[in-house]
Amino acid sequence: MHTERDFPKPVVAYGAAVAIVVAALLLRLAFTPWLGPSSQYLSFFPAVLAASWLGGFGPGVMAALLSAVGAFWLLEPPGLFKLPPSHERNGLALFVIVSIGIAYLSGVMRKAQVAERRAALEWRTTLASIGDGVIVTGRHGHVRLLNPVAERLTGWTINEALDLPLGEILTIVNEDTSQPIENPVARVLREERPFVHAGNTMLRHRQGRWRPIADSGAPVRNAANEIDGVVLVFRDQSGERDANRELRRSRGLLQTMSDRTPAVTYVKDLEGRYLFVNQSFLDLFHITREGILGKSDIDLFGPEIAERFRSMDRRVVQANVALTEEEVVPLDTGDQTYLSVKCPLWDETGKPYAVFGVSTEITERKRMESALFESRQHYRALAESLPHLVWTCRADGYCDYLSRQWVQYTGRSAEEQLGSGWADAIHPDDRARVEKEWGLAVARGDTYD
Repeated sequence: MHTERDFPKPVVAYGAAVAIVVAALLLRLAFTPWLGPSSQYLSFFPAVLAASWLGGFGPGVMAALLSAVGAFWLLEPPGLFKLPPSHERNGLALFVIVSIGIAYLSGVMRKAQVAERRAALEWRTTLASIGDGVIVTGRHGHVRLLNPVAERLTGWTINEALDLPLGEILTIVNEDTSQPIENPVARVLREERPFVHAGNTMLRHRQGRWRPIADSGAPVRNAANEIDGVVLVFRDQSGERDANRELRRSRGLLQTMSDRTPAVTYVKDLEGRYLFVNQSFLDLFHITREGILGKSDIDLFGPEIAERFRSMDRRVVQANVALTEEEVVPLDTGDQTYLSVKCPLWDETGKPYAVFGVSTEITERKRMESALFESRQHYRALAESLPHLVWTCRADGYCDYLSRQWVQYTGRSAEEQLGSGWADAIHPDDRARVEKEWGLAVARGDTYD
């Protein structure tokens, strides 16, 4: 389908066809004294060609018909009502047929040229609008196209680089070795397939600055599947390198801080695979960081024990808040108890994607608590067996235990007398004195008698 930019408007195209035929007729009449009556049709073929090239098949056919009328009835011998002999009728018919053929072929060629120009324009517009640098070369490595990004990264404009060898405008070296990298055109022609550099490429700007790039190349093939050129695509990685450098620094800082704490810290994804562990974790389980990252509790403890830890992880994700629980961890030296605080980690949408945990060993504290509980139980059993009244207080004077005999003797419940409630059983005449002496004994740490 034609557009107004491809062909002129119909009225313009057909009007131009008429004007071209009239001009051809006038030229033929002007040269009649030198050309004579012969070859009157030959002078109209350029008119048919011009009309069809300008407007397409329709204006070309119109020019052919007008040319036939003008050539037959207006040239020597002139006459509007003359009857042509048979040989002239044959010549006229042949002229019309050939002219229509010329109009058709010219129109087809014109359409093909317009389509090719439109495709080339779309191709160039696409390459110019993408965010990566693009360079297109011919088979022998001479530059055909640079898009604006490539101009900015190389320092060469399209007008300066056009038809220059690629090596003159694209200087790339290996970042690690500083050695020149093979010409991309030569590599594509040798391998006959696309390539991608490993991300350690440095590009030299025309003014001498170097910048890291990620680049790739691919062959451009023609209709016969032959390599007709090479297209190179590259982008500036300076921002990515800075971001990666900052990310590595942040991770290193987090790893260092985490490794300095005696608590076991770790991060697991929602499938239970470890994403991060600190040095205390590695020391506890005698494992390397490479040996645990990507693995799960099943690999460490087996399915049965791993399910205990995974159960808490799932509750954390489901509740979407931090939870604190005691966990028993089996080790080579025996089971140890850890107080684990676990909380979800959220992505930018607020959805949990991992579980962060801090586990602190409390085995000794649990043993001491158990021993203290047993000691208290033993003390209370001993106190209950004595025929005396037994009670205990904390260092601040708060009464925290009353024996059964005390409760029976006073006739009041233990709850009423704990704290300072025991003083309520003292006679009012003695209470002020007793409380004063008791307060001094508590303050000085003396024996109260």
